[in-house]
Amino acid sequence: MAYRNQHYVPQAYLKAWTDSNDKLYVLNKNKSIHKHSKTDSILYSPNLYTRTVRDELILTPEDIESIFGKLKDYIIKINGVIIDDINEYANQYAFFDKWEIFNKDETLARKKQIKHEIDTVRITTTEHRWDQIENRWNELKEKIEKFIFEKKETLSSNDLNQLHNFIVAQKWRTPKSIQYYRDMISEEIERNEVQFVEQYGEISEEAIDQFALAYFKKKLMGYQDKDEKSHIIKEIELAGQYTIVFYVTESENYFYTSDNPVFTLIDAEFHNSMFNGMYFPVTPRILCAICKGDPNEIIVGTMGIELLEEFNELIIKNSQNYFISLLEIEQNNM
Repeated sequence: MAYRNQHYVPQAYLKAWTDSNDKLYVLNKNKSIHKHSKTDSILYSPNLYTRTVRDELILTPEDIESIFGKLKDYIIKINGVIIDDINEYANQYAFFDKWEIFNKDETLARKKQIKHEIDTVRITTTEHRWDQIENRWNELKEKIEKFIFEKKETLSSNDLNQLHNFIVAQKWRTPKSIQYYRDMISEEIERNEVQFVEQYGEISEEAIDQFALAYFKKKLMGYQDKDEKSHIIKEIELAGQYTIVFYVTESENYFYTSDNPVFTLIDAEFHNSMFNGMYFPVTPRILCAICKGDPNEIIVGTMGIELLEEFNELIIKNSQNYFISLLEIEQNNM
C-alpha cells in the first residue's frame, strides 16, 4: 500500500518549492484553484507504474511467475485438458470463468478466492526503481547550487549525465506521456484503418487507452533496464551532445514548476528562436536549458524579471493540470 500512490514528480525535487511549513502553493492550470499542500499529497496517481494481471501485453516472465505461480498448487483444466504451464495460464486468463480448478486431492477449489488472489497481485518494480535516480537528486542539486552561487564546485561529466538522465526520465514518466502515446497510436490506426480492422476488428477508444497505458509502462521498463533501443535512453545520449545553460533569477524572483516540469520550446516567434531548447526548473532560482552548442561548455546567466515572467507563463502553458509556486499568489492579480 505504501507504493499505491505513486508520485510522477518526485517529492525530493518538489522539496525546493516548499516554505518553512514544508508546504508549497499549487494552482490549477487555468489559475482557478489554490491550495497549500505538502509534497506527499500532490502529483501522484494510484498505481501509475504498477503492473497487474490486466497488463498482459507487457508482463515479464518474472511478473507471470509472481501472478500465476500460486496456481502450481492446483490442478487446472482448460477446455478439458490439464495445463501446468503458467505462460498458458497468462494467455488464457481472459477465459478464467471457464477453467476447471481442483485441489491436489481432486476436490473442487475455491475459484472466486483464487481469482481474487490473482487480481490483487501488484508488481511495483518500476516504482521502486525510480529510487535509483531520485535518491541522488539532493546531492546533485546542491552541487549545482554551489557551482552557480558559490563557485566552490565543479560539475563533472558524471554529474552532467545524472542531470540529463533525471531531466529526460522526468519528461517521460508523467501522465502527459500517456496522452502523447495515445495520440501516436490513434494516428497510426487512422493511417492504416483498413489493415487494423481486418486484423483486429473495430478498435474501441477504451482499447486505445489500454494500449497507450501499456506502451507508457513498457517504455519506462525499457529505460530502467537500460535497453539501448529505448527512445528515452537515446534522448539522454542526445542531450549529452548539447550545451547546458543555467538561468538564475535575481533575488526575490522565482520560477514556477509544474506537474509536467520538463518542456521543449520550439518557437520562431519567441525572441526570434534564441531560446529554443529543452527546459527544466531545477529550483525556484535556477532554470536549466539544454540547447544547441558546445557540450563541453556550461553557461550561467541571469534572467531578468520580464523574461522570468514569460518563462513562468510557458511553464504554466506546458503543465498538464497544475503549476507550483514557492510563494503564495494573489489570484485576482493573475
